[in-house]
Amino acid sequence: MNARQFKDCDGDIWEPSSAGYLRCVVYSNGSPREDGRIETREWVERNYGPLTEIRPDVDVRALLAEVLEDMAEDVRKEYWRAVDPVSERVFERLGDVLDVKARELREAT
Repeated sequence: MNARQFKDCDGDIWEPSSAGYLRCVVYSNGSPREDGRIETREWVERNYGPLTEIRPDVDVRALLAEVLEDMAEDVRKEYWRAVDPVSERVFERLGDVLDVKARELREAT
C-alpha cells in the first residue's frame, strides 16, 4: 500500500501515480483494478469527488465513541424536557445505553 490512498464517491480506491495523477487500484466491490486506470487528480475530483483520504492511523472507534457520548448528552437534555414518567425512563435508559456503547468502544482501542 502506498503512503496515501483516496476513496471516491463510488467507493473506488485511488493512489498517487505521479505528480498530479492518480491510479485507480481497487473497485468499490473490493476487487483489484488490473488495468490501473490513471487520470489527473483534477479530473478524478471533478468526476468522482469528493475524494476522502483513507487514514488507517485514525482510530474510528475513538471517533465513534465521541459521537455516542454527544448523543447521550443530547438525549439527557430531552430527559429534562419530558413531561411524563414513561418518556423520562426512555430518555434515561437511552442515554445509559449510548454511554455503555461509547465506553465499550474506548476500551477496545
